[in-house]
Amino acid sequence: MKRFVLLILLLAMALSVTGCLTVTGGNDQPDELPPEEQHLTADVDETEVWHRRHDDVWSGQDEPELVSRDFERISGAAANGMTVGQELLLLDFMDCYYQSIGQLRVIDPADLFAEPKQVAYHKTIWHDLCVIRKLSPIDLTMTSYSYALRCESITPSEETEGDVDMVLRESNVTYFTGLNGIPSEQFGIKHTFTLRGVGDRWLIVRHWSDDNAYYSADYDEETQQDRNFPAITDYIQARRELPRDEQTVSATAAHPYDRTAARQYMLSYVGKRNGDFKAYDDYGGNCMNFGSQVLLSGGIPMDTSGGYETGWYWYSASQTTLPWVNVGWFLEYAAAEREHGLVAVVNAPYFTGETGDIITMGVEEPANHTTVILDTIKDENGAVVDYLLCSNTADLRNFPASAYYYTNRQLTKIIGWND
Repeated sequence: MKRFVLLILLLAMALSVTGCLTVTGGNDQPDELPPEEQHLTADVDETEVWHRRHDDVWSGQDEPELVSRDFERISGAAANGMTVGQELLLLDFMDCYYQSIGQLRVIDPADLFAEPKQVAYHKTIWHDLCVIRKLSPIDLTMTSYSYALRCESITPSEETEGDVDMVLRESNVTYFTGLNGIPSEQFGIKHTFTLRGVGDRWLIVRHWSDDNAYYSADYDEETQQDRNFPAITDYIQARRELPRDEQTVSATAAHPYDRTAARQYMLSYVGKRNGDFKAYDDYGGNCMNFGSQVLLSGGIPMDTSGGYETGWYWYSASQTTLPWVNVGWFLEYAAAEREHGLVAVVNAPYFTGETGDIITMGVEEPANHTTVILDTIKDENGAVVDYLLCSNTADLRNFPASAYYYTNRQLTKIIGWND
């Protein structure tokens, strides 16, 4: 595995306009489980141990060496006063993570952490992701990955004297084996680290990220397990049992949904925001706001006939409605009967999705997060097996649905609109 320079991100963006993708097979998994098995499982090797790199940097050094402005691996490192030891620790952590989920086996990161509890926590999160992806209908090992980190701030920790808190943003491109060269991208993932060290030898005290698995897991320190995990695998099993033969949705509309326009819009506004709308990233998330904008771009007219809870429009931060910006309220709105405006089928057969349709997802209910289908992934027989998604807040482009931690998913099929 190699880290490539940030330019690969720009190249991948140019390559992200794709059509329907056909795959010829995924991971080898049984179609049916023996009745005695309670939950779907997948073996994950956890025997490998990560060893720190660049030992010469901290061998015998008493005074820390600051990152040079002429050579920084993390942008903003020099401007914020990051040391070489801190920078290399963070890169070690990122590579350990990517090599774990890239090969779908957990590498023990104990050498990077100051506290065993954090080691156990991260191994659990990584294990969950590895299992979810091993059970995917497509091969979600990685042929390569690249990431870029930007340091936003370094401040003394308020909890422990001598510790430092760091906030970083990550963008990445990953090439999943089953996508045959199509890049999957993530933008602006927030990471918060607390580091502890002497001289230039540092360890991670705590790490938190707004990447999906970290903030959604219900981690139990006593058992070192994710309480959500049995349900997560149950949802995967339930989806495996759904019919994949040709199905149709009978709803019709006077005006068809412009899926081409919707596709172009979502490709344009992942990783950035449309200045014509308020961004809600710091107010619960921008995912449904993005989804509503995609529908609008596809021709679905705003609905001003209802009020704050029953309409669907956005004119300003003070002139908008809950269904425009909130996942649950949108699902209620889309399911309601109406003579004019949006025609949609909520909880449509999962494998009937097309470009521009909405997939909502979560843990207990599929209403925590909104994504939009960019493309379908089909097997050699032409049956849909997965989707490539776009979303905001978790800014993703060309990202496989089956790679998500959220395995409880629901399709809302957008038909069009009536006058």
